[in-house]
Amino acid sequence: MKLSPILLSVYNRTEHFKKCIESLKRCDLSNKSHLFIAIDAPYRDIDIDSNNQIIEYAKNISGFKEITLYIREENLGSQKNIDLAFNDVFKYYDRLIFSEDDNIFSTSFLVNINKCLEIYKSRKDIFSVSGWNMPFTLPQNYKNDIYIWQGMSAWGLGLWRDKWMSMDFNLNKVDYWLSNKKHLRKINSVAQHYYYGLKKMQKNKNLGGDGFVSNYLIENDMYSIFPSQTLVRNIGHDGKGNNSFFSNKFKNQLISNYLFNNLPIDILPDKRINKKLWWYFSNINRLKDRIDSSIIKFFS
Repeated sequence: MKLSPILLSVYNRTEHFKKCIESLKRCDLSNKSHLFIAIDAPYRDIDIDSNNQIIEYAKNISGFKEITLYIREENLGSQKNIDLAFNDVFKYYDRLIFSEDDNIFSTSFLVNINKCLEIYKSRKDIFSVSGWNMPFTLPQNYKNDIYIWQGMSAWGLGLWRDKWMSMDFNLNKVDYWLSNKKHLRKINSVAQHYYYGLKKMQKNKNLGGDGFVSNYLIENDMYSIFPSQTLVRNIGHDGKGNNSFFSNKFKNQLISNYLFNNLPIDILPDKRINKKLWWYFSNINRLKDRIDSSIIKFFS
């Protein structure tokens, strides 16, 4: 099996990063994998110490076949730091596995993502392989180890170079999507939160990675692979990250060490799963999450 390199991005969350690395080292195939780490430079004095700690820790990481560090000399911001790292890694590899610094991985994460990247590389309608699965209940008789859906999660993500490079990250696309009634009907049929994500991108003039890609997938009738049982736990919703809010919804999510076995090459979307995910991302559930997060934040 062809092994993908691993790319991690990090800025100032020292403890998150250490936990992320330690869990990655426990993954099968980690000692045969090339690890890239993109460390953005601090933009405020309060982050200098933690950023230096991350650099020193990264220089002493072991347990991987090879380690390459991109230590930025000036602050690029999260998105540019990641984009440049993608371009650098894709000079040498035709695929990669990406994560930010706040994810914990199951021991089978690398094996499963690499397996899917190899099996589904010729499926032109499959854009990525996500290691995280939303905390919802699959249909009782669903037998596959994966499903496909028109969304993307970067919480442990496998990508192919050709499919990634064919996508044009451009704010003009956001304006176009918001003015296109056909596109709005399509995204709302998949998940209600995509529209609000587009409005936020337009207002802030900043492309949201997962949201932008998800709109691209819907526009082009493409899908991401998701595991039936999550292989990733996110520990970043503690208010310390760029897009982080206070929530206990994900930090205790159970992760599975199971190895994918049932991977039909001709897998199609499952209407029952699509319906469940539509409700999972519905306005009612989003409002409930916001109320819960506000309560947590108030009492923290």
